[in-house]
Amino acid sequence: MEEHEYEIYSPVIPSGGSARDFFLPESDSELSDQLAIIVDGEGPVLKSIVMERLAKAWGLGRFDKKIEARLSSLFPDSISANGAEEDFVWHEARIGPKTYHFRGACFYPSSRRKVQEVCLEELGNVALYVLESVEELNVEELTRRVCRIIGTSSSDLARERINRALRIDFIRNDIHIDGDTIKLSK
Repeated sequence: MEEHEYEIYSPVIPSGGSARDFFLPESDSELSDQLAIIVDGEGPVLKSIVMERLAKAWGLGRFDKKIEARLSSLFPDSISANGAEEDFVWHEARIGPKTYHFRGACFYPSSRRKVQEVCLEELGNVALYVLESVEELNVEELTRRVCRIIGTSSSDLARERINRALRIDFIRNDIHIDGDTIKLSK
């Protein structure tokens, strides 16, 4: 078994319900609770992933605008898009300045995420983690190492998202960028 110094990402699979009951008002509370369970266990997570996973658990074959509208209206007030990107939801205490919270991948395929499925704050925290173990790195090598930890391939999109992550206030304050070289601030 692999050993890691960080938490391994694991998707939350909700218990679901019956497709015929999905649109009934009596299912509102159960759906809202299941949305919260997914976000509690997995956030920060793309809101669309949460809704698609719940729709699938309820036996709905195709995720469409009607299902999206129903689930969007049921997100608990305690869950919000409170980061740099409005597409991601989580409880505010889960990630932020000085938490250095992130989830990496392991040998389980379900632990791997696409770079666009990882919020900028989490990507920035992975970058800080990588930079703690080296004196300095160029952007290409930092991107490669961050991608390896989250279980995805290095790409132009990954490099672009990691560059955006490095500019978030709480990340930017902890690093020094000199041209193509990045290192932790002393």
